[in-house]
Amino acid sequence: MRRYPYMNAQRGKLVSGGRLQLPAEMRRELGLVDGDVVVMKIVDGVIEVRPLKDAIARVQSRLREFTGDETGRTSVDG
Repeated sequence: MRRYPYMNAQRGKLVSGGRLQLPAEMRRELGLVDGDVVVMKIVDGVIEVRPLKDAIARVQSRLREFTGDETGRTSVDG
């Protein structure tokens, strides 16, 4: 995998079916394994990729600020 020396960036690859192949190092850093669900969005022309579990945790944290509910659980938690 080619690393760019002045940025915290790595090169991935767009493969058949529009799938984006993420470098193993990035998957490890995000704690992603095969089959994990991610959330993607475009911000200022850049694709942001986050594990769904992290996005849920962020929303739960914000909800706790408003509701005072210490559990922060949602129906997604099971």
